[in-house]
Amino acid sequence: MRWNSRALPSSARCSSPRARYEGKYGVYATHMADLYKACDLSLATAHLGSVWETMRVAIKPMPACHLVHACADAAAILAKQHELRPQEIESIRALVPPDALFVVCEPVAKRRRPESSYAAQFSVQFAVAASIIRQRFGFRELEEDVYTDPAILSLADKVDYEADVKSGHPVHFSGEVVIRMKDGRELAHREQINRGCADRPLSTEDVIKKFMDNATLVLPESRAEQVRDRILALEGMKDLRLLHALLTGSSKQAKEAFVATA
Repeated sequence: MRWNSRALPSSARCSSPRARYEGKYGVYATHMADLYKACDLSLATAHLGSVWETMRVAIKPMPACHLVHACADAAAILAKQHELRPQEIESIRALVPPDALFVVCEPVAKRRRPESSYAAQFSVQFAVAASIIRQRFGFRELEEDVYTDPAILSLADKVDYEADVKSGHPVHFSGEVVIRMKDGRELAHREQINRGCADRPLSTEDVIKKFMDNATLVLPESRAEQVRDRILALEGMKDLRLLHALLTGSSKQAKEAFVATA
């Protein structure tokens, strides 16, 4: 149904039930059964106008299931700190929220051999292995030549998992990676509060890096930098034509827009 067909009854002064959601025959009562009786509807408006929930919206630092973020970050951190070489690794343990095992760990055979970029996004084994070898986990790690990379898949075979008894889930998507080296060392890193959530928001630098990583997939770096700079100066921008041209037009159109707005 289009918006105008919904607006017509109102413009014609037709009335409708005021309690269409919370009324005796409303959506909640007819669709939530006994669960509705336990609901406190006052919570929905308790902080209306004073608490802005959009400020608590998480920005995902990587293009994958939230449940693998902490382990992917932990793996990349260990790889950078210790300059890890896959051939020197004996085994890897990924600690995952108990109720997330079936989402990102099982069945093991399929998680260790993702058949698509989508499957790779839901594999803690692949995410950890890729993050160790490539020291990052972004869209480039979801390309077919990466999720079929023999070196990454070989390392994924060394990744086991267990339920994380210290997990902060569902408030936080906690995770930990423990790596046993062939020389006997055991290296561990824990991310109790996942990066990007309301209690650990991404920094401006993190957001800019994510933008540049993504934008350079489709734009030359110099043009992506121009877009970045224009967006960061958006509040003081008097003319949006240049930004529009940078995002949608050719280089020639962008130059013309620059001249027009100079």
